[in-house]
Amino acid sequence: MTSQSEINQRNLVLLEGERILWAGKSVRMSRAALIFGAFALILISILAVPLVYSLLTDDRSILARMNFTINGELLTEETPASTLWEGVLIIGILAGVFLVAAVLFCIASLKSNYTLTTRRAVFHSCFIFKRTSSLDLRCVSQIERSGGDRVGSLDFFTAQPSLFERILRLYRVPNQIFANIQSPKEVEALALNAMLAARKEQSS
Repeated sequence: MTSQSEINQRNLVLLEGERILWAGKSVRMSRAALIFGAFALILISILAVPLVYSLLTDDRSILARMNFTINGELLTEETPASTLWEGVLIIGILAGVFLVAAVLFCIASLKSNYTLTTRRAVFHSCFIFKRTSSLDLRCVSQIERSGGDRVGSLDFFTAQPSLFERILRLYRVPNQIFANIQSPKEVEALALNAMLAARKEQSS
């Protein structure tokens, strides 16, 4: 069976004199996707537990102390059960939306493919809509490797990264990253050699 990275490799239009050095894909889910799903579950649980507890025990005092409102109405000890069920329904819908978004985010992170050539780092997104972007290696000022030796990530910086940019890249927000690839150390060596060769060719 032909992998998606091989398909992207065949479909990539190379520049004159450009050669493909490596092609691969993400083999782990994005950290950002997992954090998003966990955060959504925690937030929804904080909202839902008091309502469910009040319905099961018929004790509304906890709602009065927490200043809960539903549709602009402050919940008190006299709040009817129908209003509480309405709140639970709304939270359930939100939970479904957030969980579906988290699952799609996880799937999307596994649908990322990458190609390294003698001149560019190419990023392929194959989830729902196919999208390809590339980064000229001559514009890269720094390549940083993170993770382990078996699976890790390569960050391509076009300028000295700020603290804020480094924080964002911890969660794979930009797209100039070979995220969760196999043998990142070997790919890093290829990328550094290609970057130096492209700069040398530009200056000659």
